[in-house]
Amino acid sequence: MSTVPSLTQLSVWLKKFETELSPLPAADTSEILREIQDHIYERVAQGQSIEEVLGAFGDASEYAQGFVDDHALAGARDSKRTLRMFTTVAGFARRSLIACLGLIAASIFALLITSSLVCMAIKIAKPELVGLWVDRPLSAQHRYVHSERQTIPLRLGNDHIQFGYSNPPPHFPEVLGMWMYLCLNTLALLGYIALRFTLFRTLKGLSRK
Repeated sequence: MSTVPSLTQLSVWLKKFETELSPLPAADTSEILREIQDHIYERVAQGQSIEEVLGAFGDASEYAQGFVDDHALAGARDSKRTLRMFTTVAGFARRSLIACLGLIAASIFALLITSSLVCMAIKIAKPELVGLWVDRPLSAQHRYVHSERQTIPLRLGNDHIQFGYSNPPPHFPEVLGMWMYLCLNTLALLGYIALRFTLFRTLKGLSRK
């Protein structure tokens, strides 16, 4: 008498499971669904009830989410596209500490890249506002006092040594000159390499989890 309700429960579970797999390609959905059905029937043939088997799987939506997550992580990692990897990590950040930490680190490197490129653009337009300024000697008599607070993260250092964008520029000499372009290019490149490495390692860590 319990067979019909059990089969109905199985049908409902499989239908919900299939629906939750909709983000996957149709071929992958069919293969996963077929494997799950074979597994269920094998367990039933071994003497377990359908209720017991479905109880071991848990909620159909949660179980399907694992396949969807694996597909998203593998797709982003294999694509090797920075933007796709970044958005995928960002999508996992709310429900994974690994993704959250990875997103924070990736955002820092992205900020480094952006700041370097913005400084380079400013250097081209107004070269006197971007550089490396060193106060020599580093004494209290030569201390530079900022005339206004900077609101954008384009400058590192304070008073005796400043690097990046400064408006107005310090009163002491700028020491890099044209080498500033190479320095900014190097920072942007290192930031890009670090960004991609961070994203790839984060995706790999999420996949193992």
